[in-house]
Amino acid sequence: MVEDGPTDGQLYSRERNWLATLIPFNAVLSSLSTFVPLQILANGGNVVTVGLVLVVYNLAVIPAPLIWGHITDVTGSRRKVIVGACILMLASCIGMFLFPTILGLTIFYAMIAHSAGMLSPPANLLLMEKLPKEEWDRGFTSMSWYTAIGQIIGTAAAIPWVAVLPLSTFTIATTIMSLFAVILSITSIQDAKMPMERRALLFAPHAFVSRLTQLPFLFFRVPNRSDLLSLIRSARRSLTRELPVIFAASALFSASANLFFTSYTPFLESNHLSASVIFSLSLYNLTVNAVFSRLLIRRVGGKVTHSTASAALLVRALGMLAAATISVFIFGFRVALATLVVFGLTGSAYVFINVNLNTLLFRALPGGRQGSVLGVWSALNGLALLVGALASGFISLYLGYAITFFFAGVLVMLSSIVLDAHYGVGRTPLEERAPTEELL
Repeated sequence: MVEDGPTDGQLYSRERNWLATLIPFNAVLSSLSTFVPLQILANGGNVVTVGLVLVVYNLAVIPAPLIWGHITDVTGSRRKVIVGACILMLASCIGMFLFPTILGLTIFYAMIAHSAGMLSPPANLLLMEKLPKEEWDRGFTSMSWYTAIGQIIGTAAAIPWVAVLPLSTFTIATTIMSLFAVILSITSIQDAKMPMERRALLFAPHAFVSRLTQLPFLFFRVPNRSDLLSLIRSARRSLTRELPVIFAASALFSASANLFFTSYTPFLESNHLSASVIFSLSLYNLTVNAVFSRLLIRRVGGKVTHSTASAALLVRALGMLAAATISVFIFGFRVALATLVVFGLTGSAYVFINVNLNTLLFRALPGGRQGSVLGVWSALNGLALLVGALASGFISLYLGYAITFFFAGVLVMLSSIVLDAHYGVGRTPLEERAPTEELL
């Protein structure tokens, strides 16, 4: 009697079990994104201090995919790098608990940022190596949901914790969650028998878009001066202008995000909202993102156009401009209620912008030059995030939160205008030429 082997469903389930590591890992990342600004303010810092800490955070995360992606390619081991990222996160959380000063938070939050950039390249490759190509779409959808579940769990856990215990003790909770990430990574992750190189992402639309949605940096090598000059030259010619247009739209979007969100938690705190209320608003924002991500996959059917990105950018701009109005006319607990509207607009638009811009980028990449193009794109995005975080604190301190949120909204509107100016309002451009269900 011949025994039946595992079914396709059983094989798929077994090969994605290691994704559970992403739940506690992202729980820590998500909860700390709200905790760190609050703790800095509690320690006597201000919105400028928060901005400077986030600048250091971005400086730590930007080179991580380049460094650890290369190490992943050279060694062929994904397990060691993923386990290392989880251990680095655990050590950083312990460091935050032992040294809760502004300097300590800055150093250890930067280490956590590096762990996030460290984990992304091997995790994406391992998923592709463990599953047959026809299951990649399904696998990356699962990865997206494990990430979202982790973000929601981490932020939800913070709400009762900070309501009952002092804010500074929350690093105990993040230490426990990061310990679970270490245990899961050690016990559930095994390297695949047939490793791939990172360049495999360039031939898998879903993998490419998913990877850039997680972390907006993808370096295959360090960009040089000639790469930048080539981009500038292509911007001068109408036939090769698509890439510079996408680069400009992405950079404006990234700068606006850090300009807005760097100051938003300090703005909420300045209205005397409790830490538990601020965490609740963060949870609401994450939930909106998750719900609309599901909507994009199931209802919209994956149709990717510049016009969808442009419309979503305008919706996000509306949310930021609403925040500017709120900061002038509404105070106290009513700000929390108004923030539900703001986050409803910015959060619902986020996934549509990310998926559409990243897919447009994938389709515009020139054959044979993907590495140099992506290097410049990643560097520009990184610079935009740094400028956004740095400018946010100073503008808010010296000109007010309303001006910061207004400028952020204007940048998002400019991103939409850049896309429409190139592709044309209401046109059906070439990017719709093929079905895009597989991209989502």
